[in-house]
Order: sequence, then structure tokens, then C-alpha cells
Amino acid sequence: MVQHTGKGPNAERQEAPHAHCILPDPRNRFALAADLGADRVFVYRLDLDGKALRHIKEGDAVMRPGAGPRHLAFHLPCAGVRRQ
Repeated sequence: MVQHTGKGPNAERQEAPHAHCILPDPRNRFALAADLGADRVFVYRLDLDGKALRHIKEGDAVMRPGAGPRHLAFHLPCAGVRRQ
């Protein structure tokens, strides 16, 4: 299990981190987690054989404060984020 940290400026909906959408990339090498509460898309290396996620901190996408990322979609070679 992974526990994110951080919170956004909107106390009503961002009092704590909470992942809204978690998706593997189309090649099953990475998993991305859109965290509404932390205003961040966390990036993990996906290890299916070892059943593990390894956080790649330098790969995270930090959103503007209050953006509230909710959903992710892949259309190679790109990924899109839908905010609140």
C-alpha cells in the first residue's frame, strides 16, 4: 500500500491527499495516480512480477495549487490530466 502526503489550498476538498484515479500506462511499465488532495500526479514504476510500486519522485507532475487533478488518460505518446 502507498500513502501519499500533502494537501491543497482548498480546505473543503483538499484537507488530505486522496488518489482519485490510478492507471497503468499502456505498456504496464508505470502507474500514474492523480491525487486531488495533493495537487499532484504521482508516478510509480510498476513491477507486476514483484507486485510492487516504486515511487519515481522526479517524475511527479506538480499541478498549480487548487487544481485538483481527478482523471488520467493515455493517448501515446502523451498522457492527459483532467482537473476539477
